[in-house]
Amino acid sequence: MRVMLIDGLNLIRRIHAGVPDPEAPAHMDGVIDAVTRSVARALSEQNPTHAVLVMDDPDSTWRRELFPAYKQNRKPMPDDLRTHLSRVVDGIEEAGIRSVQVDGFEADDVIATMASSLGARGIAVVVLSTDKSMLGLLDAGVEVRDHFTGRSFTPQDVVTRFGVDPAQLPEFLALAGDSSQNVPGVSGIGAKTAAQLLQTHSDLGGIFAALDALPKRHANALRKQAEDTDLYTRISTLRLDVDVGINLSDFRLTS
Repeated sequence: MRVMLIDGLNLIRRIHAGVPDPEAPAHMDGVIDAVTRSVARALSEQNPTHAVLVMDDPDSTWRRELFPAYKQNRKPMPDDLRTHLSRVVDGIEEAGIRSVQVDGFEADDVIATMASSLGARGIAVVVLSTDKSMLGLLDAGVEVRDHFTGRSFTPQDVVTRFGVDPAQLPEFLALAGDSSQNVPGVSGIGAKTAAQLLQTHSDLGGIFAALDALPKRHANALRKQAEDTDLYTRISTLRLDVDVGINLSDFRLTS
């Protein structure tokens, strides 16, 4: 068994942005065609036995309720895509890949829950996404792949890029900040310092236990922003407890 989980909007918005002539009357027809061809290529390359298109809840999610500024810096979905998104999803489903969406959750959490559960059962899982939060799944033996470049990431890629292991990525983002999620991080703690602290003390618990040994400016920043740090960690951590409510057998590919 091999399961392919597609980060739906991550894929669709990237393709939408790359289709020329956005003002053309048939632009969305071109987008739908490009998306279905891209999905067909993914099926051919990955040869999964099961595939799931995972979509975000378009309304409120738990992160936004917890942190209203969450992703407020992102450009809104283009109007034409918002209007015709259901057509795009229908096109993917016609290609044989059914979709799932869970109220109150982004695709990230749904994918993480499914991938970690399947991986724990020894089932091969590949996640198609360019979202860096997905890199935390590498420690669970999940393959995370950039469908557009054809590159599958490794734990060493995370170390090279961020200076921390995949499991430390949420706490790194909480400390250093994550502009893609509009998470500011701890003022006075940049990416280099965040990586050094986690390399030395393993996790936030170890860092806060060692505050008296840290440089004064870093210790003071962490003390003053302890509650914010906890909030940012929660925001940056993928949920693994989503009640997805599906039977995987319903997502078996028929051809």
